[in-house]
Amino acid sequence: MKKVQFKYDFLLFLYAYLRQMDLSLDRSRWEGLSDLRVYYKTQLSPQTVTESLIRQSGIRLSENLSSYFPKPMDIKKRRILGVYNHYLSRKHFLKEDEITYCCELLNQFSELLLSNVDQYDTRVEKLRNEISSFNYNLIESKLLGKDVALATSVEHYLQNVKVIPITEFLKGIDL
Repeated sequence: MKKVQFKYDFLLFLYAYLRQMDLSLDRSRWEGLSDLRVYYKTQLSPQTVTESLIRQSGIRLSENLSSYFPKPMDIKKRRILGVYNHYLSRKHFLKEDEITYCCELLNQFSELLLSNVDQYDTRVEKLRNEISSFNYNLIESKLLGKDVALATSVEHYLQNVKVIPITEFLKGIDL
């Protein structure tokens, strides 16, 4: 599978955006999805992130996405890979199937926002689990701990008071 190199800042933004989706879906369990839809009308749309990911990678999306699923990784291995990727490799990349899978997750989230589904059900929970598994097992392993810690404070639906707006992660990135 071909590897596609990205700027570190873009991977950090992608991590923060997927975290925002994960946390927002998690919080929507108590309020319903209609309020989540209203919240995302004021946020960066998943379609915009998908288009940027496709444009920056230059790949064509395949129809068969069922063959890829991120493998779980323990925290020690993720940290070692993060240090290696940042300091030694200096190449921040995703494989084509990982990019395709990420686009599929973004598209599923977008479809959820456009759908008439109002109750948090097993399909929504499955999507949230897939987003978090992909984000925390793969993208996080390519980032430094200090940047992961910063991204943990990203704004989201039904957030706490102390958060960082997603636009802070867009600095230096052309979407």
